[in-house]
Amino acid sequence: MVKVGLRKPNLKTSLKARTTGRAKRAVKRAIIPDYGKRGMGWIKNPKKAAYNAVYSRTTVGVGDVARAVAKSGARSSASRTSSITVSSHEVTPLAKPEQKSLTREITSVDRANKALLLCFLLGWSGAHRAYARMWGSFFLYLFTFGLFGFGWLFDIVTLLMRRSELRRLGDSDPTQQQAPCSVDSTFDRNVADSGNWEQRGDGEAAARLELQRKNRAYMEENGIDVEMFTEEKVAADALRTIESVCPCMLRFDRGMSEEEPSISFCSPTKTGKMPKNVVEARIYHQDVKLLMDSHGFELPEYGDSINVMISYLADGRINKVDIHGFHNGRSVSVSIRRRSDDLVMTSAGTIGETGAWQSLCPGADPSAGDLFRALTKEVERIY
Repeated sequence: MVKVGLRKPNLKTSLKARTTGRAKRAVKRAIIPDYGKRGMGWIKNPKKAAYNAVYSRTTVGVGDVARAVAKSGARSSASRTSSITVSSHEVTPLAKPEQKSLTREITSVDRANKALLLCFLLGWSGAHRAYARMWGSFFLYLFTFGLFGFGWLFDIVTLLMRRSELRRLGDSDPTQQQAPCSVDSTFDRNVADSGNWEQRGDGEAAARLELQRKNRAYMEENGIDVEMFTEEKVAADALRTIESVCPCMLRFDRGMSEEEPSISFCSPTKTGKMPKNVVEARIYHQDVKLLMDSHGFELPEYGDSINVMISYLADGRINKVDIHGFHNGRSVSVSIRRRSDDLVMTSAGTIGETGAWQSLCPGADPSAGDLFRALTKEVERIY
């Protein structure tokens, strides 16, 4: 069963998504290569992706209402200026209406400064949109307290970017020179491009497969046994390395052995030589449980996760390992490097809510023993 109708704004959830949620997403994008890429939802969780695709089309939010009102105002003004010319051979169609936006209506630094002042002082009432003669959205802001405050903040950012753009272009109207690179136009382009992401994804996947085929062939020609880099080897190496170097990181594992590792053959160097690390492998697992909400829908709840990235030498030995674990909003990362014939822990740290990495041993050159003890203590603390 899918909800139909108006989506009720949730200020608490929206605020969390723009503060701590944004920081957590930035951390995951930094350490998980495929995180946040378009189309990955259909691979990781097709059921949730299908539900969201239907939900977004059967419900209407505050933002949808605002855009609809703005577009209707643009159409009505365009219809008064459009004309139809009929002859015996051709028909001139109506001119395509140009959607109004703050970036199009604010054409000088002086107007941007005035609009910003109005937005800061009376943005909740839409005074800056009235100044830009955007009457439809003005009345909407007036009766919804600036789209519950979110539209107000959005317009402040848009006007700041617009003023900066006008100053950079010497107080001239960039709409006469190029398409404005603003929050509004970027959103519109993303919406316009969302329809063909599948075609682009297929093309990118084909290009990656072709590159992997060429890299694999290059290594075979240079005497490397590419057949030894199997999924079983990657999974076994990951577990064995964690058990021998940092066993406390196994606390984050909820089924890594059941996952299928990804294996990537590295490209030659710019000079055409064999790279030091010939293979980059990754194995990732996240604990996911399906819970029933108050409306009877099954929604996923994401728990602990572990991400292991391994770089291999030409003889099949491990050169370096990076491990990242997540639990209850906290993350721990470990770096392991080859020192002669041994794999040694070289760094361990945490990533805070701001996205900044902090070492567990801030000293100049901590020993492997110091790192091991600090890591064990930190894992015990977050659990």
